[in-house]
Amino acid sequence: MATAGYVVAPIPLRPVPGRVSVGDMKLEDVIEMFPHIEPFLVRKWHYAFYTFFDLIGNNVIEWKDFQRLIDAIGELRGEDGTDHVAARSSLTEVWQSMTETMGKDVKDQVKSVTRIIVSLHDG
Repeated sequence: MATAGYVVAPIPLRPVPGRVSVGDMKLEDVIEMFPHIEPFLVRKWHYAFYTFFDLIGNNVIEWKDFQRLIDAIGELRGEDGTDHVAARSSLTEVWQSMTETMGKDVKDQVKSVTRIIVSLHDG
């Protein structure tokens, strides 16, 4: 798959015999999947994925995660207030750009934590 001039080789997301699925993996399992990447970076990206992106907790990034963040900002800063409108606009743009770059429909799930690590490392 090509993104922004880079070729990102897909990694197999099928469970390896004797291992748990990606969604059930421990951080140590994810680090072991990427021996060529500094463990600190894998920890950092793993943390960011689950803290800031996968807000629903289903191990993929999808529009529902962005919508949840937009709604939370609206609740905290006021529905249709300046911050809420800015969040809605910018997060919608981020989502559309993300799906467009990956050749996916905006209704699709986009990335798992392992795909994020590959994209961040290679891109």
